[in-house]
Amino acid sequence: MSAAVGEYGCEIVVVKPRRPGQMVYDVKGKHKWEVPAYPARPADPTGRRGCLLRVDTWQVSEKTYDPLQAALYGNVSASLKVEGSGAFYPLEVLPGSG
Repeated sequence: MSAAVGEYGCEIVVVKPRRPGQMVYDVKGKHKWEVPAYPARPADPTGRRGCLLRVDTWQVSEKTYDPLQAALYGNVSASLKVEGSGAFYPLEVLPGSG
């Protein structure tokens, strides 16, 4: 399915399956990865999917153009988000990020 979506011009396809985690497909390199969810103590699942692969995590990986690294950053961001409530919860728990 990811390869078929890639034929529409996407460079990277990220699929969120029903189970926790993501599947990442690099269309050009034909690489596939399954990224399990980063362990967390869920308190509020709202926002987990929104952190999956954010633009800023992609920009971090743009130096190496590594879609797997971008997905891993997004995965860790999502794990922080679900451990508390509110849009700014991750900023409150990370030193120096506020």
